[in-house]
Parts: sequence; structure tokens; C-alpha cells
Amino acid sequence: PKELKENAQEILQQFLSCINYNTQEAYNRTGFKVDAQVDEYALQAWRCQILRESEKLDLPPYDPENIEETIKNLTILTQFENGKDLIIKALHEKGIAVITGVPHFPKTYLDGGAMMNKNGNPVIGMTFRHNRLDNFWHTLFHELGHVVKHLKNSDDVFFDDSEAGDKSKQEREADEFALNTLIPKQIWQQEIRHLKTAGEIRAAAKKLSICPSIIAGRLRKHNKNYRIHRTLIGAGALRD
Repeated sequence: PKELKENAQEILQQFLSCINYNTQEAYNRTGFKVDAQVDEYALQAWRCQILRESEKLDLPPYDPENIEETIKNLTILTQFENGKDLIIKALHEKGIAVITGVPHFPKTYLDGGAMMNKNGNPVIGMTFRHNRLDNFWHTLFHELGHVVKHLKNSDDVFFDDSEAGDKSKQEREADEFALNTLIPKQIWQQEIRHLKTAGEIRAAAKKLSICPSIIAGRLRKHNKNYRIHRTLIGAGALRD
């Protein structure tokens, strides 16, 4: 403890070397409730840990060409029991890191975040704060929306709380990307949003080749009723 105290500044500087503190205040803090008492230092510590974990991976260079189409083609993997692992592996092969082993820190209210590491690879951190499949899929594709539309350099970072209801332009774009990628807009309007029963949801999910939790979770939010479809949202299903 004495050595730690004497060298605290040096140790902290080494830990935070993953981010450029000259631009610390420039990052995108759009994904939170307006009145949330967020611990900014905890956010940066979480970010550093996610970036450090990403740099341990043997990732190929990231090529943004056709990445949006590639992501859309990955939705069919959500239907499988090991879909989470399959999609993470497929994204790694495209140079996009997905880190799931770092939980949210106190007063960070994080479900996920998107950033870029020093190697030029997009990095998505997922906390499993709400241990449900519906939340996982929406958060993952929301962060992929940030990757596709907003990440440009290593100083960009997006922190997201799925309960925030943020209406900023970037958050709306990332949300629309997630919603329309997982369930095409026309199909949602014509076929999905009026579904009522578990049988109807499972049948629709099978037709779309996606996880039923995706439809159930969206219907819960659309109807502003979180008591419905509780058996379909994959509660407690996430683990590393």
C-alpha cells in the first residue's frame, strides 16, 4: 500500500494511457438520462479497460467497405442458442472487437459503449447490466450503428444507457439502425407490431430467422408495457 500511494500518479497515468486526455472532454456523452449523476472518472476507467482487453485480441485490420451489409447478414445468427458467441466471432473476423467481460462500474449506468482503439479497430463493450437477451441484441446493434455511422477516430466514444430515452441525432440514428436492421421497417409496420401472443411471436421470429426475444422486447417497448412477454425476453440468459 505504501508503494502504491507513493507511485499512484505514475500508475494512474499508465492505466489511462489508452486515452488522450487532451481530448477527454470531446467524447460523446449523449446516451444517458438528463439528470443522471454519472461518475465521469468511472466511465473513463471502464473505457480504458475495454480498450486494453480489445488490444489483446488478434484482430485483422478493420475495413468499413460493405460493413453495413455484413452486419445485416449477421441477424440470422441471433436465432441460435450460441448466437451471441457466433456473432462476436464473426465481428472479430471483420476487425470489430466485442468485449463482454467488463461489467459496468458504479454510477456509470452502462449497457454498452462504442469506441476505437489505437490500432484503428472499432471496439464495442457490453456490460450485461440487464441480463436479458432482448436488451443484449438491441444494445449490440445500437453500438454497431455507432460503428457504421459515427466512429471516425480514436477520440470518438459513445456510452449508452438503454433506459435513457436520449433524443440526440446520433442516438436516434444508432437506434434506428438497430431497430431496422433487426426487424426491417416495412415488416415491423405490416406484420409485427400488432402481434399479441407468444405463439405469434415465435412464428414471426422463425419466419424472419431471428431470436424471439428481439420481437418480444420491441413489442414491450412499443406498447410501453413491460409486464407482457416476460417468458420470451431471455431473462438471465447471458454469461461470458
